[in-house]
Amino acid sequence: MVDDPTITNEISAIPGHSQFQFGTAVNFGSPEIPALTGGSTDPFSTLFNQTSERKWLTQLAFKYWFSMSSLKGALRLTGLAYEPWN
Repeated sequence: MVDDPTITNEISAIPGHSQFQFGTAVNFGSPEIPALTGGSTDPFSTLFNQTSERKWLTQLAFKYWFSMSSLKGALRLTGLAYEPWN
């Protein structure tokens, strides 16, 4: 459990500021995650970047009006940690 509000706000939006709460965001998963993580079934891994689903999203998401919410290196801009599945 994380007790530091600064860190907590980087991994979870404060109430009233979540794109999920507004219905404008979705998380993507992959059945390839357990093989990449060594068996963990946690669907939210930065290793999602290495999946075929992520490659598909990178190439075609714009056709379906999807855009990446949590960009790598954008913590200072967005206030959120990098999440390749979001």
